[in-house]
Amino acid sequence: PASMITKSKLKTILFLIPFLVVGLSSCDQSGSASNDDENEESIPENAAQITEIDLDTFDVVASQPLYLKKGDKLYYSADGKVSFEGEPIWTGNITDVFVSPDGKYAIVYDERKRIGERDYDERENEYHLHVLDHEGNVLEDIENCAEYDALFKTRKAGRFLSHDIQWSPNSDYFVIIVDKIFDADDPRQNRKSLFKYFVKDKKWEHFVDINDDAQDEFYLSKDTNYIFYIQSGMNYDEKLIKLNIHTSERVAQYERSDQNPLSEEDKANIFINFKDPKYNFDHHSYDCEKVVVGTGFSIVYQGPDTTYTAIRGIRARNELNLPQPSFCSYFYFLPGNRYHVFDLDTYNHQGTYVLDTETGKTTSLGGYCNIFFNISNEGFDQYKFRGQLKPQVETSTSIANDLSGLGY
Repeated sequence: PASMITKSKLKTILFLIPFLVVGLSSCDQSGSASNDDENEESIPENAAQITEIDLDTFDVVASQPLYLKKGDKLYYSADGKVSFEGEPIWTGNITDVFVSPDGKYAIVYDERKRIGERDYDERENEYHLHVLDHEGNVLEDIENCAEYDALFKTRKAGRFLSHDIQWSPNSDYFVIIVDKIFDADDPRQNRKSLFKYFVKDKKWEHFVDINDDAQDEFYLSKDTNYIFYIQSGMNYDEKLIKLNIHTSERVAQYERSDQNPLSEEDKANIFINFKDPKYNFDHHSYDCEKVVVGTGFSIVYQGPDTTYTAIRGIRARNELNLPQPSFCSYFYFLPGNRYHVFDLDTYNHQGTYVLDTETGKTTSLGGYCNIFFNISNEGFDQYKFRGQLKPQVETSTSIANDLSGLGY
């Protein structure tokens, strides 16, 4: 009869009971499925996570033109607004970008792994430079490039050093170092030459020879009569040499141990494009008045008049319950010194974010990206000499340790 339950049907009912219970537990009292937007997937016990963040949507606008990278696409923003709308001006491999002082030109540094090479072996990589205008027109492709490290097999006489670039103050040309003589076995024999590239005329011109093994940093003078270069040294004994480009005469020398490098005259005359301002300024604003640091458990803003915690989080832990590296990285201010950019890598927040230091609010840029711009030493003359000229600021690590000790 239909009312009888066979052993077969009983087995089926018993099998389905756990699923029916799970289904009922996911419904509210009216029987409909819950649509609470605040319910999130549970976070694994040892995962990094953000616990406090004031997320909002707002425009991020810098005080000068920007080049923005997302994936293999490069965008240009003439008004400094951070936006990935519209068509990219250029597509390709983008390792770094060196922007001219007027923001109208960019040199894309393109480092490529050679097929078949091990991931950690950079000796056989290929290095390229692409000179673009702000519309994405390619003015010059420079393929005869090498990296600085003397152990790299790509170093040969006649090759450009792909990171050794300085723009002129008026953006008419940039200067790049070439290995005139390169001897990996005896670096004392190495010699460098500098060449100019005029962007409007698309023309190369020899600039000056350096009868020395210069390191991967050099600077121009505003009056165009001198260059300042780093002389290689042993045991952190580098020297900053001032060279007259007309006579090849050394006219000044500064030691690494100098507390106040550069005379007042040279401070006023030297022109520096900070090739990597994000690293050089070490989390600080470009007037050195503000800083944003990660303490390991929070992101903290410190300014002239106030200090506050913008974001709190929990670091990941490994199988031994030991804390892993911080969940935030790659800190830098945008020109204008209001907006600070950083990356988050946690279970519940990943990508590039921007802190408005005036309001304490944070916005997401919709995934990982990078922003490039020009920062020079105009209006700035406080340096320390540590293998290169850097702003005279307290290290972000020291500031983070102090703030952590104060409970931030």
